[in-house]
Parts: sequence; C-alpha cells; structure tokens
Amino acid sequence: MKKIILFGALILFVLVGVIVARTFLSEARTVTLPVASMANTILVGEKVAVADVAGEIKRGDLVVFKSPKEPAILYLMRVIGLPGEVIQTRGKKVFINNAELAERRVKVEFPQNPNAPGKAFKELAEEGEGGYRVYYTSANWESGDSNDQMAKYATTSPYQILPGQYFVMGDCRDNSMDSRYWGSIAHAAIIGKATMILDSPNPARKSLTLK
Repeated sequence: MKKIILFGALILFVLVGVIVARTFLSEARTVTLPVASMANTILVGEKVAVADVAGEIKRGDLVVFKSPKEPAILYLMRVIGLPGEVIQTRGKKVFINNAELAERRVKVEFPQNPNAPGKAFKELAEEGEGGYRVYYTSANWESGDSNDQMAKYATTSPYQILPGQYFVMGDCRDNSMDSRYWGSIAHAAIIGKATMILDSPNPARKSLTLK
C-alpha cells in the first residue's frame, strides 16, 4: 500500500513539475521591430521571455503575434480592445464602448536615432491613471494627433472589433504601425505573451517584469 501511495505521490510531483516548467520556461526572442514601437516599455535589442497563451487574453496583455500582412514576421504589442467592443481614439485618449480607457500617458522627446539599441526616450511629463504606461512624442502631446491619413481604423470613426479578434497598439503611440493601420488581429495569430526582459543592452533593465 505504501508503494502505491509513494508511486502516486511521484506521479503527482512529476505532473506538477511539468506544469511549472511549462509556465516558467519561456522561449527567448529578441525584439527586432523596424521602429521603436514599444519604447519605453520594451527597447530595441532587448530579449524578452514569451510564455504560451494560457487562458483568456486580457486588455493590457503584451502579446507576440504574426503580422497580418507578412505572417513570417512577428510583432509585439499591447492588447487594447477585446472581441466585440467598439473602440475609438480621440486625441491621446482611447474610448471603449464610448467610455474613456484608463491609461497613464507619458510625454517623451523623440530622439534623433529612435532605433538605437537600449535607448529609452526622455520622459518629460505624465498624466492619467492606469495599469500600464503609453508614450506620445512632445510634438503631438497637445493635440495627440499624428495626422497620419493611413491610420484609418478607430481613428476617424468608431471601429467594432470582430468576434475572436483583438485591437493591438504599440506603447509608443506616435511611432507604431498597429491595428489603427490594418485592423484587429485574430486570436489564432497570437503565439504568446511577453512576461519579462531576459537581456538588454541596458544592464539596469535585465530581469525587468513587463506590465
């Protein structure tokens, strides 16, 4: 009887170990976006831990997904709108179902070389409240309008997100090609969630938990 109990305990221990390993052993990927669309949350050249998508995808999650235009290319952005919601941007603010979304908005100075590895944008001012921070360049801080005519989803009029799809945006709002340009992305295109920075050209940012 003791052998059966010990064997059962061993099996349980192995199963728990597998679950823990699947949770914490993530695949390392290097951020190689053509522009610093996630600065200052994630900087160019940083290596992040990407965990498998488990459970629901929530607003604010940082997700890695296949580009809608070129599936071989991976993007990393933040989930802003959920399936079925109506989203619209008005200046620097985002509205979900006509209610303002709580975000911490930061005014930054756009550097001469925004794609320099490990280079953070200089932060000048902050407003609003929320669980994460998003960034606007000083040139567009007052109006919050990039005047980019190519950004046609949720910018000039409300946009309803399709079932099973998500509206994603880069945290550096004035320097990001995202759902505002090509619409929402399908759940099937999402391959994981970014959880922490494993390595960085800036040593002070190593092992930083992402939020």
